[in-house]
Amino acid sequence: MDRPRLRWLPPIIVVVTVLYTISVYPSLPERMVTHWGIDGRPNGWSSREVGAWILPGIMAFMSLTFLALPSLDPKQSTKKFGFAYDLIVTAIQAFQAVVQYAMLNIARGRAIDMNNVVYVSLGVLLCVTALAYRRQR
Repeated sequence: MDRPRLRWLPPIIVVVTVLYTISVYPSLPERMVTHWGIDGRPNGWSSREVGAWILPGIMAFMSLTFLALPSLDPKQSTKKFGFAYDLIVTAIQAFQAVVQYAMLNIARGRAIDMNNVVYVSLGVLLCVTALAYRRQR
């Protein structure tokens, strides 16, 4: 995949995440789990409004930040490492989208092990980061 097409993926991931959240929002409980401990047990709850929208909000903020960072780089490193940067940004946004999907479906009563979701998707994120780094060396 070339860089111009890769640049479009993070905003698309954010938009799809927001649209999915809108579609399931009415079926969410008033109070939902928003944090799990290392043992996989829920240890933090939020209202439906906060629980449903905090991660998409973070994703949108991060998208804007990732767009601004290259212009703030005095060495203009993204010209040399641009593909790797875009790949890592895409992987981070995809990781957050997967966590959002799992969290919303757990709130809707689906039997999903959040530890498995986080560990597997974090492993994929780290592998993508390593591959991006290796590709740019």
